[in-house]
Amino acid sequence: MNETLRPNWFVNSGGKIFGPYSMDQMAEFAEQDRLRSTTVVRCGEAGEWMQAAVEPRLGRLFDRDMAPAPPPPAAQLERRKELTASNVVVIGYFRTRSIETFERALSQFGETIAVTPTSWILRTDLAIGILRNDLVKFLGASDRLFIVDGKNGKVTWSNYGPSEEARLRKFVAAGREH
Repeated sequence: MNETLRPNWFVNSGGKIFGPYSMDQMAEFAEQDRLRSTTVVRCGEAGEWMQAAVEPRLGRLFDRDMAPAPPPPAAQLERRKELTASNVVVIGYFRTRSIETFERALSQFGETIAVTPTSWILRTDLAIGILRNDLVKFLGASDRLFIVDGKNGKVTWSNYGPSEEARLRKFVAAGREH
């Protein structure tokens, strides 16, 4: 029996284990949005539990989610402008999504230059909060984003856990008091 038909995938949903399912069934579940990139899965009885997007064979099922959205119409960008152009630093940590897809999406918001493989300087007219909200859709559940606008003294981030979030907020707030 080939791998696509052999039932060997298990899904952990709310602590309940479902399966086994074949690769064909998992692909069908993904198409029906019953299997998401953040769904916890394992291959076989003794496999390691992980998010579906991180598992190499299942991760490709979510490639359709990685296509960058078309750039917003020019009129929409004009309406959202809040600042004069700033050079902002965008730092990503990617575990589940394609860096290339993120980089293409980032370039929709202004001129970019790569500083490292996962950090860029972006010249944009958008406030970093708006930029973050637009870029979050290109992140997977385990991906992180950190943006700094030194010109306007702003910083924002996304997808950090509660303890890291609290630590970052405390650090930023302490800096404003000085």
